[in-house]
Amino acid sequence: MNAIRKTPTMLGVMAALSLFCAIPLLGQSADVSDAKLEAVAKAYVQVMEIQNTYRPQIEAAQTPEEAQRLQREADEKMVAAIRVYMTVDEYTGIMTAAEQDENLRNRLLVHIDREQGQSGG
Repeated sequence: MNAIRKTPTMLGVMAALSLFCAIPLLGQSADVSDAKLEAVAKAYVQVMEIQNTYRPQIEAAQTPEEAQRLQREADEKMVAAIRVYMTVDEYTGIMTAAEQDENLRNRLLVHIDREQGQSGG
């Protein structure tokens, strides 16, 4: 369902909003602790697992309504996975900051690689 995939997901909208809300609160990459990056990495690995599980189901949906239902279900599970570790605003803010700050991105990638190794991903 190509039309469905072009619809922004809840997390995509929140990530866009975080550009205006969370980034100024984060400051420099040194302000993000390794413990916080570890939590982001754990949430990220779970979010990616959920996306990888739901993507084929959404693409194979027989109707736009079914695809939307599956997308909502995936969004809810991703939000729940993130909230185990932090608020969604914190997560999207750090992820967005990492996109813009190479040092922060590299620090986060170390944690993600470590988490993927531990989770078998």
